[in-house]
Amino acid sequence: MRLRGWVVIVVVALIATTAHAQQATGQLGIERFRLAVDRAGMLDVEWAGVPHHLSWGAGVAIGFAHDPLVVYAEDMTAVDALVEQRLTTSFVGSVALWNRLQLGAALDIVGYQTGSDVLGTMRALPSGGLGDARLLAKLLLVGDARYQIAFVPALTVPGGDAEGYLREAGATLSPGVAASLVVGRLRVATNFGYHVKPRVDTAGLVSDDEAFARIALGVVVGSLRSPVAELWAST
Repeated sequence: MRLRGWVVIVVVALIATTAHAQQATGQLGIERFRLAVDRAGMLDVEWAGVPHHLSWGAGVAIGFAHDPLVVYAEDMTAVDALVEQRLTTSFVGSVALWNRLQLGAALDIVGYQTGSDVLGTMRALPSGGLGDARLLAKLLLVGDARYQIAFVPALTVPGGDAEGYLREAGATLSPGVAASLVVGRLRVATNFGYHVKPRVDTAGLVSDDEAFARIALGVVVGSLRSPVAELWAST
């Protein structure tokens, strides 16, 4: 059988949504951008379709975030940026099996970050380190060339001890559903589910399980038979 593969490089500049906190110890991961594991995905939104049997893929994304974690006073005045700047590189890879199942893996590496001391510990913020390693499975439930629905569970394992807001305090599990639709030049995809993770309740900051939902749009530039590019937007 002939293997079909692809490699993609994505550079993403992010102005991250500021997080509200009172105090923090750094024992939680703050990364919310998770690069899709195959070429059909749009930024951080997984496409519900599964490629042909033994199709494989690999990709890398470089992202920059400004003020991803900020402490606010009760009057919503910014007090301090626990994490002020962060440069993250994400590596992903995937392989499809039997036209029904896809297995993917990803690893985040924080190459550079700045911010204040980790509150509650009197320790300096680490300048970088490994984030969470992520394993993902995509099981196609129903669909054709126009629409697809898939079950997409994901498991993350921290790349070390929890510190410096680099990674979670333990393993996490995220059962989810992906749905996608093609209408002419437009592609639409959505992911939603529940993120089960260790509860962190120290120094006034509580981090616990999260519900999540993401949606992305893609528009083909050029003819459908010979597209020049595709523009993506996700939220």
